[in-house]
Amino acid sequence: MTDKPVDDTFVKLLKDRHTILCPTLVVFERYGRTFSHQLNLTPEEKAWGNPEVITSLDVTKISPDKLPDRIKNALAKPDEALDRIKKTYDVALPNLKRLEDAGITIAAGTDAGNIGTIHGPALFREFQLMKEAGLTPTQILQCATANAAKLFGGDIGAHIGKIENGYFADLVILNSNPVDDIAHASDIDMVYLTGYGFPLYRGGPMLYADEVGLYNVVAAMKAFAANPNGDPGFWRPAPLLARLAADGKRFN
Repeated sequence: MTDKPVDDTFVKLLKDRHTILCPTLVVFERYGRTFSHQLNLTPEEKAWGNPEVITSLDVTKISPDKLPDRIKNALAKPDEALDRIKKTYDVALPNLKRLEDAGITIAAGTDAGNIGTIHGPALFREFQLMKEAGLTPTQILQCATANAAKLFGGDIGAHIGKIENGYFADLVILNSNPVDDIAHASDIDMVYLTGYGFPLYRGGPMLYADEVGLYNVVAAMKAFAANPNGDPGFWRPAPLLARLAADGKRFN
């Protein structure tokens, strides 16, 4: 909600319908900042974001005759772009805090794919904005884990979001405690996927997949999917992975 403060009627409506709200705060700043050439990527986004996507966000490299009026105006008046962003957050951040305090289930997300919102590490900027809204580190972590799992539903949702027997062993091991400061959430030591650990210094699971060969990864996934006692849907290769493997390409 960015147009006006939420009221009791709106809160009751969300509660009555058991709504899970995903605020995607980061999106509200990234259009204006990208168009006005004031993009504020975090260190995590610069380090882990897709470099081709990041390069494409420099609107000053686009021929002026091809720029839409919206971008031309933003470049001509960059302060106005920032002012609009501030006004949006003056409403959106207090609204998020009120909904959290009212017991509405909040799930962290970014709506990545929107202009300027980087797939993956944009989540850490979302955490910063949730903190500015007044949420505690513990609340933010719950939004990103147990609450987000509720959005999935189905069989997958029933096996993620907790560290318990019967849940997928997908874990992020950190060097410092995010409960002390949510900024520590990006201080990653190791990523575990289905119980297999990938230390950051070794490049992570995507680099490992490149070393194994994406064709071989997809072949193995298809073999697992064919297991009559397995879960075909879980092992179905994502479209991007399947396409890269078919073309003989890599992630990096």
